[in-house]
Amino acid sequence: YAFAGCSSLQNIELPEYMYEIEERAFESSGLVKFVFPDSLRWLSSATHINCSNLKEVKLPKRRTDLSLSLTKTFMGCSSLESITIPPSFSKIETAFDSCVNLKRIYIEEGGGRELSIDYGLYVCALDSIHIGRNIYYYDYSKRPMIENQSAIKYCFIGGNINTNGAPLFSDCNVGKVVISNSVDTIQAAAFFNTSPDTLICQNIHPTSMAVDALVNSFVLVPSGSGTLYREHVAWKKNLIVDPQDTISFVKVKYPGT
Repeated sequence: YAFAGCSSLQNIELPEYMYEIEERAFESSGLVKFVFPDSLRWLSSATHINCSNLKEVKLPKRRTDLSLSLTKTFMGCSSLESITIPPSFSKIETAFDSCVNLKRIYIEEGGGRELSIDYGLYVCALDSIHIGRNIYYYDYSKRPMIENQSAIKYCFIGGNINTNGAPLFSDCNVGKVVISNSVDTIQAAAFFNTSPDTLICQNIHPTSMAVDALVNSFVLVPSGSGTLYREHVAWKKNLIVDPQDTISFVKVKYPGT
C-alpha cells in the first residue's frame, strides 16, 4: 500500500535494482504512465487496481528466465488502451477486468513457453489482439475467453489455444483473423456465434478443425492449397480462396485511347 490513494502521483521512476512490487502498492493512485523495472522478479496481486488515469504501461523486457503473473494487476484501469505482454509473464488472472477502454493486447512470442489465462478478457473494447504463443485458458463456468466484442478489426493467432471446452470468441464481430502455420488445431467452440469477415490460413495443409466450427466464412489459403481445403470435411463449408486461382480479364480498348 506504499502509494495507495496518492491521487496526485502521476509518474514515478523506480530503480533498476528493485526486485519486488507488493500488493496494492499503487491502488487508486493518479498514475498516468508506469514503467516496470527490468530487474523485477516478483509482482504481487492488484498492484495498480483502480488507477483510473493510467494510460501507458511498460512491462519488463523480453525474458524467458522469469515466470511472473498478472493477477488483478490492472483491474479498473479505465483509461488503459493497450498492453504488450512479454515472455517473462506466464499467467494472467482477471488482470484487465473493467478496463473499458482497452483496445489492443499484444502477447509476444514466448520461445516455447505457454501462457495461462484464468478467466477471460471481459469488459474491454478490443479492436486488435495478437496471440504469439500457446495459450491455456480456464474458466470454471466455461465463459468465453473473448465475448461480446463488436469492433475487433484484427486478430493474429500464433499458437495453439486450449480453452477447455469454452469458446475462444463468442458473439463477436471480427474483421480479419490470421492463423499461423504454428497452429495445429482449432477447437470446436473457437468461433461461437462469430464469423470473421476474412480468415487467413498460413498452413499449406488444412489445420485440424472440428466440423462446423467455422462455416460460411471467406478463407484465404496459401497458393496451391485451395483444393486441399475445399475437400477437407471441416473446411469445405467455407468460401475457400486460393491466390493461384485465376480470373481472366479482357482488356477493352476504347476509341481515342
